[in-house]
Amino acid sequence: MTLFNRLKKHLLLPLVMLLGACGGDNDGFPTAECGGPDNPCPPYAVSLSVSPKESRLAVNTSLQYQALATYSDGSAKDVTTSVSWQASDTNVASIAAGGKALALAAGSTRISATLTSTTPGASDLTDDANLSVTDAALDALVVTPAEALTLVGLDKAFMAEALFSDGHRQDVTQDASWSSLNSAVATVTNSENSKGVARGISVGDVFIQASFGAKAASGELIVLASKPKALVVSPKNHTLPKGTGVALHADLLLEDGLSLNVTAQSQWQAAAPSVATVDNAGFVSAQQSGQTAVTATLSFAGVSLADSASITVTDAVLESLSLTPAQASIPVGRTQSYQLMGLYSDGSIHPLGQVASWQSSDPAIATVKGAGTAVGLQPGSVQIEASVHGLSAQAQLAVTDAVVTSLVVTPGTARVPLGYEGRFSANAHFSDGSSQDVTQDALWQSGDESVVTLVALGEFGGSAKGVAVGATEVTASFAGLTASSLVTVTDAELKQYSIAPVTSTVAAGLTLQYTASGVFTDGTVQDLTRQSSWITTDPSIADINGGGLAGAYKPGTVTVQGSFRGYSANASLTVTAAEVRELQLTPLQVKVPVGTEGLFEATAFYTDGHIEQVNTKAQWRSNDETLVAVTNGAEGGMAQALAVGQTQVSVTFAGLSRSAEVEVTPATLVELTISPIQAEVALGLNQHYQAFARFSDNSSKEVTLESSWLAADAAVARIDKYGVAHSVTTGETQVQASYLGYKATASLKVTEPVLLELQISPPTASLPIKGVMNFRASAIFSDSQVVDVTTGSGWTVDDPGIAQVETVSITSGRTTGLATGNTRVNVTYAGMTATAELTVTDLEYLGINVEPYESSVIQGLTRQYRTFAVYKNALGQTISQEVSGALWEVEKPSIATIDQMGLATGQSEGQTMIFAHYLGYRGEASLRVLPKNFDSLKVVPDTAKVPLGTKGRFKALASYAGYSYEVDVTELSTWSSNATDIVSVVATGAKGGQATALALGNATVTASFDRRLTASAAVAVYEPEIASFEVTPAYLAVEPNTTGQLNAIVHYVDGSSRDVTLDSVWVSDTPSDATVETGTEFSGRVTGHVDNGFATVTASYQGMSDTAEVSVYDQPIAYFRFEPSTLEVQVGKVGSYILWAVFDDGHEEDYTRFIEVTADDDTLVNVYGNGTFEGLAPGETLLRARLDMVTGEAKLTVLP
Repeated sequence: MTLFNRLKKHLLLPLVMLLGACGGDNDGFPTAECGGPDNPCPPYAVSLSVSPKESRLAVNTSLQYQALATYSDGSAKDVTTSVSWQASDTNVASIAAGGKALALAAGSTRISATLTSTTPGASDLTDDANLSVTDAALDALVVTPAEALTLVGLDKAFMAEALFSDGHRQDVTQDASWSSLNSAVATVTNSENSKGVARGISVGDVFIQASFGAKAASGELIVLASKPKALVVSPKNHTLPKGTGVALHADLLLEDGLSLNVTAQSQWQAAAPSVATVDNAGFVSAQQSGQTAVTATLSFAGVSLADSASITVTDAVLESLSLTPAQASIPVGRTQSYQLMGLYSDGSIHPLGQVASWQSSDPAIATVKGAGTAVGLQPGSVQIEASVHGLSAQAQLAVTDAVVTSLVVTPGTARVPLGYEGRFSANAHFSDGSSQDVTQDALWQSGDESVVTLVALGEFGGSAKGVAVGATEVTASFAGLTASSLVTVTDAELKQYSIAPVTSTVAAGLTLQYTASGVFTDGTVQDLTRQSSWITTDPSIADINGGGLAGAYKPGTVTVQGSFRGYSANASLTVTAAEVRELQLTPLQVKVPVGTEGLFEATAFYTDGHIEQVNTKAQWRSNDETLVAVTNGAEGGMAQALAVGQTQVSVTFAGLSRSAEVEVTPATLVELTISPIQAEVALGLNQHYQAFARFSDNSSKEVTLESSWLAADAAVARIDKYGVAHSVTTGETQVQASYLGYKATASLKVTEPVLLELQISPPTASLPIKGVMNFRASAIFSDSQVVDVTTGSGWTVDDPGIAQVETVSITSGRTTGLATGNTRVNVTYAGMTATAELTVTDLEYLGINVEPYESSVIQGLTRQYRTFAVYKNALGQTISQEVSGALWEVEKPSIATIDQMGLATGQSEGQTMIFAHYLGYRGEASLRVLPKNFDSLKVVPDTAKVPLGTKGRFKALASYAGYSYEVDVTELSTWSSNATDIVSVVATGAKGGQATALALGNATVTASFDRRLTASAAVAVYEPEIASFEVTPAYLAVEPNTTGQLNAIVHYVDGSSRDVTLDSVWVSDTPSDATVETGTEFSGRVTGHVDNGFATVTASYQGMSDTAEVSVYDQPIAYFRFEPSTLEVQVGKVGSYILWAVFDDGHEEDYTRFIEVTADDDTLVNVYGNGTFEGLAPGETLLRARLDMVTGEAKLTVLP
């Protein structure tokens, strides 16, 4: 097999694995209706997004919302007119069928959209957004642009922006009333959804006015007599990966040298919409690999002009995201702009702010709008996250309560020639020492508009124009503060005009910024870049936009001309051939058998965006030509494996070099086998398979991780891509491995669950002479099921003279103390035995307590009570011990009844006392019986997004109308799933509501209670992306013939983690010193064999691995350490600790289960033998651990 073919398989394998992981209708097991390569299902909507997410409107203004649906094939579609819209509070705002909201009254409301599903069995999709309506007063109105140029018959759009007294700015273009002050020169539309669009009628000047509230503002429109020359689209050529976008611009060149930006007035069309689409604003969205032309057409007054750009879409995959700044701080009310860049597999970097999904971790502190602009709302810290194609990047944002302490306008004084423009800026200084440019947010006013006119706010806020000779003040207002500057309008005239740089050279694909400046008769110099018109003599070589930014497209020389009021200046721009910015070599690592050959590929990425395969132009070299030979010239990059070994193949082109690692192995593959061929596994356990490849020289190697795996019947078992079969239900299935075109099969039988462990509880206990207590036995099965087998087990006592245990059905496990001493209580079930330590003490009986002391039960249901005898020892300390054999009675049998096992049943609504009599004393408890006619039921959580293969527990809570408390009815409800192949759920009982994620997709889990109440939760099962894999602890010390436990943990990119110890493959490199179990329920358990031994243990999971170092030696324990070192617990509550044994070499091991812990004052606390303790009375004492001469202690405080 050639190296090239091997490479193709390596490239295809991740794709096959990805498709297998995606599940759904095309996951390899097609349904009868659709699915599979020959009958794919049509894409269906999987999510809905409403934008904008956070908005503020003034009363009587409107806002257009958008609804975007994402489909199963990854495509997106605008469904604004297809969804149903709703406002949660119609007194605050209304919303029309097309998504346009109208603010009615001050307040807050939620705007929601619902997309009705057309897929059988699928749920409708919903999303919502927050809308705040303010009744703040209108402070200012601005029309932009303040000055614009157009031609007869050509449209120009104006925008109206309002500033309100609460500081918020709002686009009110569609809410304003528009008029032309001279309709003979230009008209303006007032039609809904197209307001503010002016059209030139005849040559001349006219003001276009907008009226809103009690304010009016206008912008000047100059209708030129110039004739159109050409339409230029830029950039001319652009390469972008699938799923990204780029904004194109259209400029109209006039015969007199002026140019107009007509991007919005042009009609845009893509020749191949399957490759790329383009919207009305010229924004191109890449759809799939290929090439297409995008054309802009401008038609007006009998003139029709067109120009095109070439768009190339690649299959490059997004590999990482970068979000900057990583940390930022802003005061409340200010904004922070973020830049999101994506690094792709072809080495290209693209801005992704416009196509990303933005989110704030706490929208109450800060929200994100548009393409990544965060707005601070209240003091606090949030995380800003941007997501694209499953990848995400985060940044930290702190919103402070800093206030503006001063405002500065620059320049402090200015001179502007008559008829010319200048720009002022405003800088706000805050109480925390920071400062921000607030030029666009300040309100600008001229002291004398007959001398100087100003743009009041917005993008061009602070722009001043001298309209008459004289002097006046320019004032900026922001956050209640004002600052001024003196501006003098002179009669100076322009005497010299120039542009820079005069001569320059740039490579195709790059840009160059030009500036224009003018020298006036009074000696002042003004920046005229923005006021100038820019053209080039050949836009196909290089063009230039209205801001003086030139873009280079192909080799050649052009003249760049800047023009202003009859003045012009030229510069020479030479565009050289595109330069190589990146060289890529594939593959970077190769492992091939001797005698095979294959082709390396060298790809050059140029500054103009084009990509070239340069194998025949590049220089190739092998570091060791006795192992691998590589050719140059016509067959450049062709490599041949000559002998076994490792070397490097390198390529050099245009001064850049890259290298690849090559390992040559012997022989070729002739057979693939699976081990074991036949296997049985109990339900709940996993079966680890291995795949082995045999080569022509009879050598073999394990290829488990390189193979792709498939289970024929996923209802019986599912197998991951690393050969681990996970049992789902009893039955039989076939398992198949595929590797480099070879296949092998094995059979798997899933049997009934088996008993794994027998437990006795409590594991340690004490009782007085004549005292009685119940031991219980629990059987733990392979499917995680826990069964109480107390009555079906055999019970014995090591010393019948100290204690007696009963073995007769209902009283099995009941133990009575006979004489002081220590003994063991043993239970046997299905061949397994468990033992508890029992101490019989000589104690004085003081009385009996009933638990729970206060509780409630639903009418018709039951509540189990327990009894605890209270004793006093020879030191006067009191202790509590659970006992059985009490006689039970109830105060009001009409409200509740109780049997002699302490099981109470609610009869009617009310409250009664429960009494227990034991050895002449009576204990009591209060029981409240609740009515069973609940009014509502809810499931928590009501939505869940869970990784594939995980388990979780839902809760069902019932409540009454008018009552604030809720009753947990989880175990009493009946649970179901509408898609059991995706999510299964335990129907009822002790594990009722426990759900297991079996496959990718969506499901609804429903709880039913009392035959009339139901509630549901939506569950989305996803394939989590793994961020890292680790083995813990990284260092483990065990003594000879003892064991220690290693665990394997995966961390996902969403921040969650999962224990995959049982799913990992474990290997010890030195099994003579230490072995590790794998493929069993004890996977990861290490056993030491020889003193002073050492081994490296490796765990592998889904292609990742990590190691732990294991030392075997007989080390003495130095001391015991409690964690935490200071303990607290409330009376009646249970706390916990971990007891660490600290060895002489400093390493620690968990000894919680092996060492007895006692309390100095056991009247304050009851210490159990499993790392837990219960508070009895307020006070302080010490917990002590002791083993021979080794001790440890911790201070314990029992709180009231």
